[in-house]
Amino acid sequence: MAVARFRQALPACVAGLVGRGAVATSLDAGDEPTGSWVVRARVTDELQVSAAAVWFGGLCALALTCVAASVQDSRFALTRYTMVAAPAIALVALSGV
Repeated sequence: MAVARFRQALPACVAGLVGRGAVATSLDAGDEPTGSWVVRARVTDELQVSAAAVWFGGLCALALTCVAASVQDSRFALTRYTMVAAPAIALVALSGV
């Protein structure tokens, strides 16, 4: 039972670690904002990159899940992913403006 739960949680954990690494790398390696909007630029950068990481990490987990799952389980996973991905993409679009 514990092994089955671990196998189910593993794709999400890997995707989360990859996403967190992408956020940390891109924010620390990018150009530093200057001028009077430094705080706003940093916050919107963090929001945009974090939302993109959630979307991409979830997409990776979804792909790994759908390969090994039945059609019914894949539909369920896609429905759950859509509930997270749609707000994440909206946040990416709004924070990039």
